[in-house]
Amino acid sequence: MSEKKNHIDVAVVTTAGTYPNDGFESVALEQPIKVELDRAARELKITNTSGWIATVGTQTLNVDASYLANNLSGKVDIQWGPPQRGGGAKAS
Repeated sequence: MSEKKNHIDVAVVTTAGTYPNDGFESVALEQPIKVELDRAARELKITNTSGWIATVGTQTLNVDASYLANNLSGKVDIQWGPPQRGGGAKAS
């Protein structure tokens, strides 16, 4: 867990890689999640994240809200990418 009070340790996992490359970033619990997602996109050179969703486990995150508002604490790996499409029949 982060040594700083009122902080959370965050890693953003995408198909283009993970940010930070090694370990976690310590960020304020009150910071909107999208701030770290934007930083990850820049660092990983991802140009189009339109429609992407962020999740931790089975929870879909409100990226405009803070980590605290999303009930996150400690260390989290945020999975960030296009929504998963269901398998089966081909879309027409």
